[in-house]
Amino acid sequence: MKFYQGSLPPLVWNPKFGKVTMIFVDGVYETKDAVEKEILTRVGYRHDPKSVPLHVEIKPIEVSIKPVKKVIPTKSKMLRKKSKKR
Repeated sequence: MKFYQGSLPPLVWNPKFGKVTMIFVDGVYETKDAVEKEILTRVGYRHDPKSVPLHVEIKPIEVSIKPVKKVIPTKSKMLRKKSKKR
């Protein structure tokens, strides 16, 4: 089943695993996993009108969406060695 990002963030964080579990590439994420389908449907991502298996029993987990921050690499500063005074 295909899910579409729309205006939602491209990464879906799963606190149960402590990491990003789903990443949208070019605004689309495709999965066959029933648990992932249920999570993405609950969070509110748009999807194809194919049937979502709502009969799957899963334990409730918290899913949070965190915005992506772009990290710009900085130049490292060169440090001088301290000279020993005699």
